[in-house]
Amino acid sequence: MGINMIKIAVCDDNKFITDKIEELLKENLLRKKIVNYTVDIYNSSQNLLNYINGGNDYDLIYMDIEMPEIDGIRLAAQIRKNNREFLLIYVSSYDNYFVELFPLSTFRFLRKPINEQHFEQVFDAVCDELNRRNCQFSYEFGGNLYRIPLSDIFYFESVGHSVFVVTKNKKDRFRGKLDNIEKQLEGQQAQFVRIHQSYLANLAMVKEVYYEHLIMNNDILLRISQDRRKKLRKIFVGISD
Repeated sequence: MGINMIKIAVCDDNKFITDKIEELLKENLLRKKIVNYTVDIYNSSQNLLNYINGGNDYDLIYMDIEMPEIDGIRLAAQIRKNNREFLLIYVSSYDNYFVELFPLSTFRFLRKPINEQHFEQVFDAVCDELNRRNCQFSYEFGGNLYRIPLSDIFYFESVGHSVFVVTKNKKDRFRGKLDNIEKQLEGQQAQFVRIHQSYLANLAMVKEVYYEHLIMNNDILLRISQDRRKKLRKIFVGISD
């Protein structure tokens, strides 16, 4: 499965460094045949934090450690409060920060001056990780972040302002909207279909299909709403063919 879209930020107060990283990124994005991407450059750590605090996020951030406004360690800690998922790559001339970087879930470390071969290796690791995450669903529950393989999920159920995710081993609840999850899972290898206003089912986990309901592999019966029966029937006929 390829990467459909990747949003990248580069933050360093040295314009020579940000220009170099931007150049290498575009070369590697082309090499990996990733056409849908954004690369935003920040020479001010405060500007990046303001953008994040405005409700925006990134998949990948390259960040210097020693910056005049907010140093990279404090900046990353602030960003993690809003986005726990992004991949963080520190770019620095110094390696004496390693102990402080561990709690920030640093993905990789690039030393200045940047070695192009090492940059390529790190970017390959980024792509591998993003592809792996594309096959998983992430959510927060009880203050912790969880990732579940899509192949382990039976269905999602919406109850009020909460969503339950039912897997082979457990049933967790988190705050969210089923509409947003449905959009998030579009184009995934695992096919999830909205069978009811309250249910989003993994078709690979369906054992039996009837006109008004279906039965999952865990023997749970889920109702199919009247307005979705025709569409669901067409989907299953296509699968059978």
